[in-house]
Amino acid sequence: MWPAGTILTMQRTVAYIDGFSLYYGMKGQKWERYLWLDVDALARLLARPAGQIVAVKYFTAMVRNPPHDLDKTGRQGRYNAAIRSKSGVHIIYGHYKPRLCECWACGSRWKTYEEKQTDVNIALEVLADAQDDKFDVLLLITRDGDLVSVLRTIKQRFSYKRVIVAAPPGQASPDLSRFADAYIHITDAHLKACQFPDEVRTAKGVAVYRPDTWR
Repeated sequence: MWPAGTILTMQRTVAYIDGFSLYYGMKGQKWERYLWLDVDALARLLARPAGQIVAVKYFTAMVRNPPHDLDKTGRQGRYNAAIRSKSGVHIIYGHYKPRLCECWACGSRWKTYEEKQTDVNIALEVLADAQDDKFDVLLLITRDGDLVSVLRTIKQRFSYKRVIVAAPPGQASPDLSRFADAYIHITDAHLKACQFPDEVRTAKGVAVYRPDTWR
């Protein structure tokens, strides 16, 4: 990741994690067994050897239960509670927007939901933190090509800051890689090394458990 001859001094690193991009990357590989993921540990692993994680910002939106999976929001709630148990990890929420779909062949209609605002939230947080000099290294975990513009701005206005992009499993983004000083493909080995224990205690001492379907 680091060029030969680089002097490794500890650099303040903030991780920005696109939760749905990471989730669907694991789902796409049928790696449900890794969904109980400690994103703080993952950020620290990816930032090695010279990155000192000072904050992890996890971007997501609260899902809705589809008729075939009535525990989906419950699993997400438990997972978010596990994430919040780690000091220095912040969850930033977008939202789901209803969208009406129609079949061109038969004319039937149905309502679905699409996640909104995550890319905007990430862009705003990155730019605000860069302006406030909160990091030396930006670690971005996503495949969302819409974030190319924010990386371009970072390289133009804050050229002394390093950019590391980590691609979720099976979700490479050549557009993002063009503006990265280092580009990492997240593998099953990364995910396996960064699992929460089956039982996690929140700051208030409440136990939350790995969902049975995430084993």
